[in-house]
Amino acid sequence: MSASVSQSVKTMMSEYRLREAEEIVKGQQYACMDDDIAEAENEWLMISRWGIKLPEYALVLRRGIICVWDEEAGMHLPDEMVTVIQVEAYEEEFFYLRAGLSEAVSIWLDGGLSVSEAGELRCRIECPE
Repeated sequence: MSASVSQSVKTMMSEYRLREAEEIVKGQQYACMDDDIAEAENEWLMISRWGIKLPEYALVLRRGIICVWDEEAGMHLPDEMVTVIQVEAYEEEFFYLRAGLSEAVSIWLDGGLSVSEAGELRCRIECPE
């Protein structure tokens, strides 16, 4: 799957630890976003436009919701939350993992950091203007 998510963004001025940013964005209820939707077979992936930037690894993390086709309802319905990982050098492409933010970073780095170490990484929260 790929989708363009580059745009003008506003960065929150404070620096956070990833574990703190995860709590902040969880409480935002997608308030500052207009979802991008990527399609694959009978699934949709709705991707939040807000992001958590990890400058040390040139990554942007976003939350996503996988929606699957429900025959009975005749529409795509939310099924599962995922973490979307975008490598800054390849802003037109992304990957997603069925994991929380800190866990996804640990997996992405091939276990180079534990989940708790990933939670301590410095980051900034970005939101589209």
